[in-house]
Amino acid sequence: MIRFVPDHWLDGLVRPFLMADPVAGLYIEMQAPDWRFGALVVLLLLALASQRRTGLLEPWQWRLLLAFAASFYLWTVVSGNGRYFLWALLLVGPLVVMAARQIKATIALRNTVILGVLALQLWVVSMTFEVNAWSLRPWTHGPGIALANTPLKEEPAVYVTIGTITHSILVPQLHPQSRWTNVGGQHEFVPGTREHRQFRALMDSPLPKYAVVRAARLAMTPDQQPVEHAWVVIRRALDRSGLEPAAPHCTFVPSDMGGSQFHIVNSPPRDRGFWFCPIRTSGERIPEPLDAPLAPELDDVFARIEQRCPRIFPRGNAQTRPNDDGVGRSYNHSDTSIVVNPLGYVYFKHMRALNPSVLGHVDEVRAGRFEIDCDRIPGRYVPPWARS
Repeated sequence: MIRFVPDHWLDGLVRPFLMADPVAGLYIEMQAPDWRFGALVVLLLLALASQRRTGLLEPWQWRLLLAFAASFYLWTVVSGNGRYFLWALLLVGPLVVMAARQIKATIALRNTVILGVLALQLWVVSMTFEVNAWSLRPWTHGPGIALANTPLKEEPAVYVTIGTITHSILVPQLHPQSRWTNVGGQHEFVPGTREHRQFRALMDSPLPKYAVVRAARLAMTPDQQPVEHAWVVIRRALDRSGLEPAAPHCTFVPSDMGGSQFHIVNSPPRDRGFWFCPIRTSGERIPEPLDAPLAPELDDVFARIEQRCPRIFPRGNAQTRPNDDGVGRSYNHSDTSIVVNPLGYVYFKHMRALNPSVLGHVDEVRAGRFEIDCDRIPGRYVPPWARS
């Protein structure tokens, strides 16, 4: 995905300073301004200017800095995602101390500089940090959840989670010899890939197999089963991986995590839990082409935009489906989508944008008469000097 990859070479070059920007979506989804990378660059320049000698650092220190810089820019152009750069987020602090100690000044002044950088970073973190911002349930009295007693705990099985949240916290609650996999985030899960072969081998094992689905209050019948609309969603998710329900009913297991984290007055026990639905393979299913057979008359409209901005709207990653606004094509690689509404107007939207942007009528798009800045898609991160 290119969620955090810079759109312009200048944005990537000055990324050490941009990481101090107190906005969300820069290198992680939340606000996490980090002044240490910019401080490291400034302190190294000050040290070089004040010392005016080549022996500023030991050879091993220069090698460490060069490796750090190379890794930083490689990470920036390949991913830019902070969760894959944790080692550098930990190392940059000691490097700041190392650089500050090379400034030609008194010990007291150097220590003041180090404490100043630390105080600045603590200040900006205190303004943006929110405890349990993404938690489904605050972890207060481990083990995190309490899955009710069920016969499922007595035997190993293959468990397939189908949501974007894998619920891996359930793993220690069930039999230790069970196997787990998730198919919700497999956007390029097709026959021939190593992942697909491993998945098929897992599904061919003699162990019983269950789909694990978080039980939602509004999608549950009085007898604790999924409503029909929920079954449609479950079957659709399984079908993409060549699976299908093996029984008309699921086993509902209550827990203290499956429902809302907020207290509901007079909430019955069935409100919180997980469904464990028996599943089986439905054959070696070759996925249908992602752009057919839905609305083939609009393929040329989507193609025009994809040709104009192939990085933002990559054709090989597209999924076309109906939605409430008409016919949409989503691009998981770039978190974007294109929609053609029933009146024939074409819109695009990034997932972080508040509103969609109109490109024009389908006739105008087909003729290429539309404007779009492929380097500044609304919703993606924009540096301060490029904001209107």
